[in-house]
Amino acid sequence: MYGLQVDLDCPSQPIVPSPELLQDALDVGHQSRMVTTPPLKRQRVVDAYLESSSFERKKWEVVEEFTALEEFNYLVGDRLEAFKTSIEFKDLLTKQLMAYKVSVEFEDL
Repeated sequence: MYGLQVDLDCPSQPIVPSPELLQDALDVGHQSRMVTTPPLKRQRVVDAYLESSSFERKKWEVVEEFTALEEFNYLVGDRLEAFKTSIEFKDLLTKQLMAYKVSVEFEDL
């Protein structure tokens, strides 16, 4: 490990790196592993994460936090209400409903 100073003349001295030094070493290890990981494998790892339930959960948490902000309601509120009454919105709902009706989830019900 770099940054670790040990007195080699005193063999009984324990080597105890600081937590910061250990974290730095871990960070460097993670970064170098990502750099040396082949692009295809890296892409598979990213794809697996994007398909995971934890990513879906986090994505919806972020969306809920964002839509709960006052700024969101101020910026989007009127336009959202207008969109909900539009023909485009009704068409979108119809398409989503039709897609759901032919989905596996609907069949399981």
